[in-house]
Amino acid sequence: MNRCTCLVAILAIAAAPLPAEELLVRDLRLGVAVMPTSFTYTTTAPLATASGSDRLDRAEALGLRASWSWSGAGRSWAPILATEVIAEQASYGAGGRFSQFGLRGLGGIGWQPGDDWTLTALALLGAGRPSFSVPIASGGALDTAGASASTGLLLGLGYAFSRAWSVGVEAGWIEEHAALSGDGVNLDLARSGFTAGVGISWAWSRRPIRLE
Repeated sequence: MNRCTCLVAILAIAAAPLPAEELLVRDLRLGVAVMPTSFTYTTTAPLATASGSDRLDRAEALGLRASWSWSGAGRSWAPILATEVIAEQASYGAGGRFSQFGLRGLGGIGWQPGDDWTLTALALLGAGRPSFSVPIASGGALDTAGASASTGLLLGLGYAFSRAWSVGVEAGWIEEHAALSGDGVNLDLARSGFTAGVGISWAWSRRPIRLE
């Protein structure tokens, strides 16, 4: 191989685009979000049954999430699994309150279009322990507690402002069913709607684990 051919080969290699940095997710994320407020209900008591629709005045949640991805060498996308604990609180009417502690499992895919940006799409399954204090016309409140199950889809956009820290926004749709009871009354709630939030993430590791 002559010198001219060698030089052309070297220049071709130097001009070739570098592979995209592989997506690595080993994150702990602390986030806040607004939650759906509209719900339908059915109440069953010894003397009457009623149903209808209503809404919470506002609903916010605080969540702590641990996420993990499986990456391949030079691959800018990867499957992601995550688990999250949330604490939710909402006001209702004159002195009413809805609160809930929950656990979510999330799974989906992430894509890194640039070194500092990440897009994610995650489906979720959740379970919770809600309580609902409903003010009644005669004074006082009806206190109920029970269990809930939820599903949803979350789309996220994150920006890494350092090697270990990033900020992000997330939005999606959640549907939840809760069965509660108290004071001789059974209460079924079906809640659905838009959710959106912001969060800050810390990467505890940048060491890739690849599937061969």
